[in-house]
Amino acid sequence: MAAGTRVPLAEAAALADELVELLAPVCDRLVVAGSIRRQRPDVGDIELLAVPLLQPRLDLFGEDASAPPVSRLDALCDDLISRGTLSTRLDVHGRGAYGAKYKRLRYRDLPLDLFSATPDNFGLLLVIRTGPAAYSRRLVTERRYGGWMPSGCRVKDGFLWRDGDKVPVPTEADLYALLGRPFDAPQVRRDP
Repeated sequence: MAAGTRVPLAEAAALADELVELLAPVCDRLVVAGSIRRQRPDVGDIELLAVPLLQPRLDLFGEDASAPPVSRLDALCDDLISRGTLSTRLDVHGRGAYGAKYKRLRYRDLPLDLFSATPDNFGLLLVIRTGPAAYSRRLVTERRYGGWMPSGCRVKDGFLWRDGDKVPVPTEADLYALLGRPFDAPQVRRDP
């Protein structure tokens, strides 16, 4: 598929469903976001947001409490890339992305953006990754600058902070409540 090519919603949604089935066993939560979730008539990529299941690192005597756990999603993606089911892709500037929080991939010739969250920032990232872009920018911009974010709150490193304290946002409803706004269904989210 050429860069910038768009496909009908039904085709992209079917591919997204295949990916969810493939990746769900290694995720605590996994949802389709982006323009597919907004039900746009044509789609340029697949966006998924996951809370990966974590596996403790084991040493010779069992669990190694000093080592951070391993993401089972990362391990599965590595395997799917080695088998050719997924491939990495570059952005328009020739840069790759294959980290713990974001992977720029390709699935069946359609661009795939795979984002990872935690239970504490899942709701925030789901609203942001559902978009569209200008809607998400307005959401994270303070009210005094024309956005919806209350004073003293900001989004940094994928989390919501209020007066220096991390605020859990496990659901989209939690975020809208904090913003003091009625919930916008994904299908009505538009660039302002």
